Amino acid sequence: MPPSHVFIDLKLPRVDGDQCLRQLQQIRQFDHPFMVVYSSSIPDDLKRKLSNSGIDKVMQKTESIPALAQEIQQVVQMR
Repeated sequence: MPPSHVFIDLKLPRVDGDQCLRQLQQIRQFDHPFMVVYSSSIPDDLKRKLSNSGIDKVMQKTESIPALAQEIQQVVQMR
């Protein structure tokens, strides 16, 4: 069963998050999941680039676990 959502941290330890997203977008079995990118810091120009490349939502990490959980719950309910 293909995923309905994919959450990717832009600062992955072994592969660039942007590269990972491009590879995931090429996998046909995914059937266009809701793609979410998150990071602790995302400049506006990068947000625009990600949105233009097919990313559905860009999230900035927060130090508040309850706020992060609420935002993730909202994202999951979007689709």
